[in-house]
Amino acid sequence: MDIDAVRATVTAVKRLPAVARTADAACCPPDGRSRTLPGTASQARAVAVFKALADATRLQVFALVASRPEPICVCDIVSQFDVSQPTISHHLRVLRDAGLVTATRRGAWMYYAADARGPRAARAALDALCAEGCTQSP
Repeated sequence: MDIDAVRATVTAVKRLPAVARTADAACCPPDGRSRTLPGTASQARAVAVFKALADATRLQVFALVASRPEPICVCDIVSQFDVSQPTISHHLRVLRDAGLVTATRRGAWMYYAADARGPRAARAALDALCAEGCTQSP
């Protein structure tokens, strides 16, 4: 887009009529339903879970760990990814801190298993937010 096109767009936007609103007028009137947000501790847990799963590699690591009926050795996790062992260890620490996986030491190796409480906390947070207000798409 050249500078003349940008100027023309700005000029056109400036010519749009202003919408008069009173101080008490909202663009979306309240629907009368109250939203119950999860408590501070529950909310913090859900935020940690969502942040941990927001990274593509961590999501894949979690999916791998969660797909196993038994704990999986860190060496088997590292072999599935094209990133270094320290990077996988970092991702596993973030998942552990978020409560998504548990770790146990067996000799020199760490074994990881999915912890159902992490996803359960995230589901509860979403359910609390969407209890009455989320709409289903067709």
